[in-house]
Amino acid sequence: MATITDFIARVRIQIRDNGTQQAFADSELTQFIQDSVMEYSKYLPLRKSFVLNLVAGQTTYQLPTDWIRKDEASFQKAIQPTPLPSPLAYALPFVYVNEPLGVQVDTMTFDWYDDQQQLVLGTAPFQVYTLTFDYYAYHTVDDTGTTIPAHMQYYALLPAYKKALRALATDDGAKLQKYRVGGRYGVEVDNTQIAKLLQAEADAFDKEFLREIVQRPYGTHGGEDRWLSGITDSVLLE
Repeated sequence: MATITDFIARVRIQIRDNGTQQAFADSELTQFIQDSVMEYSKYLPLRKSFVLNLVAGQTTYQLPTDWIRKDEASFQKAIQPTPLPSPLAYALPFVYVNEPLGVQVDTMTFDWYDDQQQLVLGTAPFQVYTLTFDYYAYHTVDDTGTTIPAHMQYYALLPAYKKALRALATDDGAKLQKYRVGGRYGVEVDNTQIAKLLQAEADAFDKEFLREIVQRPYGTHGGEDRWLSGITDSVLLE
């Protein structure tokens, strides 16, 4: 399974920063990679199951730290399940068996503050309820592995390639000089020409990400409409 160390190596190879004199420290490339994974996740996120425990009298709830947004179809199914026959329901007509929100479902409002990863209810629950539904989450990459499928890792790193090249192109100091000595363009090319070439290559990576991830039509491997329709199902690769 690919780890953050593998991703760093891939970025170095892609931007030709794998010589004896390296322009970037591992910590810098790690930041570019984490930013890149977050950008990729906006279009092809990780789908996960979530158990929301509603507490009687409580209206504000903290959502998972990797939360992007709920899966609407899954959530609607959770709050409006098909009731199942139960002798208890007949014996105690005011107990709503198998209906998690009972009579409150028609009046309760759910305000999702996705950016703050917070849920606020318009009406506090009468009692404890448990809702299980799916949500879309940010992918991860660390020392133990990544949730990004192997065949999508190149595309997930495209923003990292772009950021690294732009950082080199706009750095008039040591980074550009190290890259000039150890990189593909050679010591005879002046800094201004190197910067132009780096920016052009960064533009190419940016266009590729736009084409292959942001704008790719439904039914292939990208496009925002893919995950909004509830089709993307990524799992931790082993």
